[in-house]
Amino acid sequence: MKECIDCGKECSGERCMECFKKTKIFCFDGLEFASKKELDIIIKQKIKLAPKNIEFVDELLLRIVNNLHPVWKNSSLKCKKFKFLTWEKQIGDFAYARDIYRGNFLVVGFFQDEEMSFWEPVTLYPHKKENQSVKHKLNLILREEWSRSARKRDDKTICENCKKHHSFVQLHHKNISFKEIAEKCIDLFTEKELETGIVLDRKNHPAVLKMNELHLNVKYKWLCPKCHKEEHKNGY
Repeated sequence: MKECIDCGKECSGERCMECFKKTKIFCFDGLEFASKKELDIIIKQKIKLAPKNIEFVDELLLRIVNNLHPVWKNSSLKCKKFKFLTWEKQIGDFAYARDIYRGNFLVVGFFQDEEMSFWEPVTLYPHKKENQSVKHKLNLILREEWSRSARKRDDKTICENCKKHHSFVQLHHKNISFKEIAEKCIDLFTEKELETGIVLDRKNHPAVLKMNELHLNVKYKWLCPKCHKEEHKNGY
């Protein structure tokens, strides 16, 4: 038998079961959960019961976003309420999400401080994205803006590699990756945007305009998820 490295009790592994469970405990903002998995289960249940297409407030979800999200936890802007938008209500500034989420609802939060307020898409699982940087968020903003103007699939669209019809074909960059394009645009964000990840006037932003310009010479093809994954193994 070995000794538990934490409490010294005899056990068969590195830690006894009691001490092992303690290593899984997840705490934030004065709250304690047995593990991140337990928190995920609670979030999933709240999502299931939450109203759709109307504003609502959930104190736990607000604390999750405001205290765990890598961007918002360090910002003066705080989430005040939510909307879960169904496909039919993903319109206006959020119309791009229709083709990205393909029927699933979109979570948007209302963020506010003393100077500004706006609705912004937000994840309810920020603890799964702890290592994502502000640069990653800015890349997502660029991708969202590209999605607004990108070619849209229709019912007749097939995968151009395997020639099969698939409900979730994706538009793939052939001659240059989106990542390469984004890297050429990232320096056009302001110092404050690079620090906070918050971009208000997206449509006319120099980084977005540069991205749109670079996309003029991009060649595309429609791929099913399997073929798309194979293409990325080859570099793009």
